[in-house]
Amino acid sequence: MTKKLLILILVFAVMLIFSSCKKPDEQQKFTDEQIAAFCQEIKVVADAMLHSENPDWNSLVKQYKDREEIKKIEANHNGMMIEFVNGEIRGWLIPPESLKINWDKGKMMNVANGMKTHFDSKDKPKMLIVHTCYHENRPDANECIAELKAAFENSWDVTIKDKETNVEFFKKELAGYDLVFIIAHGSAVLDKTWITTSEPASNNTGGAIVYLPGQVATGSSGYYLVSHTVINDNYSSNSFPNSMVYLVCCQGLKYPTHLGKAFIDKGAKVVVGWNETNCLGAYSGCFLLQDLLIENFTLNEGINLLKTKTMSFASGWVVTDFTHDYHNPPSSHEARLVFYPPTAGTYKLPTGTPESSLKITSPSYGTIYHCGEWVDIFVSGYIGSDWQEYLELWVSCLVGEPQHIINDEPNLYKGKAYTRAEEAYSFTFSPETPSVWDGRWVKLIAHNKKDNIWSASQYIKVSPIDNEEGVVINGIRWATRNVDMPGTFAAKPEDAGMFYQWNRKIGWSSTDPMINSSGGNTWDASSPTGDSWEKANDPSPLGYRVPTDAEFKTLFNTTFVTNVWTTENGVPGRRFTDIATNNSFFLPATGARINTDGTLNYVGTNGYYWSSTSTMGHAWCLNFDDSSTHVYGYYKTPGLSVRPVAE
Repeated sequence: MTKKLLILILVFAVMLIFSSCKKPDEQQKFTDEQIAAFCQEIKVVADAMLHSENPDWNSLVKQYKDREEIKKIEANHNGMMIEFVNGEIRGWLIPPESLKINWDKGKMMNVANGMKTHFDSKDKPKMLIVHTCYHENRPDANECIAELKAAFENSWDVTIKDKETNVEFFKKELAGYDLVFIIAHGSAVLDKTWITTSEPASNNTGGAIVYLPGQVATGSSGYYLVSHTVINDNYSSNSFPNSMVYLVCCQGLKYPTHLGKAFIDKGAKVVVGWNETNCLGAYSGCFLLQDLLIENFTLNEGINLLKTKTMSFASGWVVTDFTHDYHNPPSSHEARLVFYPPTAGTYKLPTGTPESSLKITSPSYGTIYHCGEWVDIFVSGYIGSDWQEYLELWVSCLVGEPQHIINDEPNLYKGKAYTRAEEAYSFTFSPETPSVWDGRWVKLIAHNKKDNIWSASQYIKVSPIDNEEGVVINGIRWATRNVDMPGTFAAKPEDAGMFYQWNRKIGWSSTDPMINSSGGNTWDASSPTGDSWEKANDPSPLGYRVPTDAEFKTLFNTTFVTNVWTTENGVPGRRFTDIATNNSFFLPATGARINTDGTLNYVGTNGYYWSSTSTMGHAWCLNFDDSSTHVYGYYKTPGLSVRPVAE
């Protein structure tokens, strides 16, 4: 009996011990004062890390992750956040450096001068620009705010807020605008997406605060951040009626169901932002909104055009190297401009422009033509059989970059295009003089003389003349470089250039991510038509064309030509040499994009080059690897290289 009683007492004692050991979220084990003291301990180490040349946030996570004062700690490449057991949250964040772009600061102001609003003053749409980082005096943000204000204020009511953008502002003042443009720093961590306010944070404030010490702030006071829950908790279902929200903040849409869904659930139509850390947010937003406003583009059209614009000041549309950014993040890091929901690509800004206004429907922006090539232009929006009398199309060869204005721009030539009698509402002209048109932008603008209505400007480009002399191999003059963008050669003989589908003039990138020469990324899996490669679809530069299969076969005549598998400047391929003259050229083993979905394949092991000749529903192409070379019939849909011959 005594033994049994002792056992029961021991069991009861153990139960008491375990029942008193509650989890941290069930019982407060630390006072706020203890948490504050621990915060100061971490702050010293984290602040030093913040200012170090190569901050290693993961090392701090390993150092502190087992501390009982911490409920959750996370880090990514641009900072670290900690949630303590008392609910307080603190963060350290390194924003990207300001990217300085050499652009025409007056571009959007010139746009504004050429605009005419169709809104009554009481019906003007409203734009809110929120600038929480005003104290940093970042040139990219300051320039873009000035340009946006200049472009929008003629036809919109524009409100700019900076010093007032505290936590309460984010809770109450964002609603009621058609367009909200938020410039802030951001980070997606601890299961939330955070953006900075302009409100300095206090070290002795309790509760769930987030502050930003270090580089962003002067000293170490930092600034409060708010998460997407602020939108969820403080706005009604119609606070942002059919609005567009643009987020200039790192990782703003890394998780679209955070800030993206929060705004959509409260009535917004679309939220646009970057999915990763980047230094292009302000400029990309400025360019995008310019085209949505002035050209009345859909969101998809504006973003596709933006891809071509960003190529001039970043390492491509996908920013991988971060040459303009802070502490050399890993090369696998990529930033993309995305929008939520994915179905919002047809969204347009309210412009007040009548549906019947003139519009140049073809060619599209940035289409490249050769000197001497005829350009056909199609116009919509004029009603009447008297169009040839009252509708005119003006053509200008510009001195510089497009300014996107109705008024005249500096030009070397201005004149009217010819009307095309065989096609209604269509015109044509030809850039015939290389000394004038070579490599320049061309402005197209339609005018209804009867009602004095002008279309928006459209811009195309004339390809620069490449002094590619080529080499003669067995009687055929071959180019020494592949075709790159339509009408241009690749920079070097070993460069892949772009891939082309047979009898089509749209080029496809020879590296991933896949993008075409028009800025799109949707592969065309339909079978090309035609019995031969039409001249209008030939992407070769001026004076060159896609070779025939017979011309390829002249390279196999071993009496006159040798070819060997070799590697040049790190690129595998074959070199073809004329035995009599020792002239030679190199064909890189560029691989191909397969016919079904454009997947990149065979790079470095095979070369595929189109001929202009078709055969029984297929087309002849040159194919080689390290052991053989031959010409054979292939599906017309794959993307292959083009090595042209002189005309």
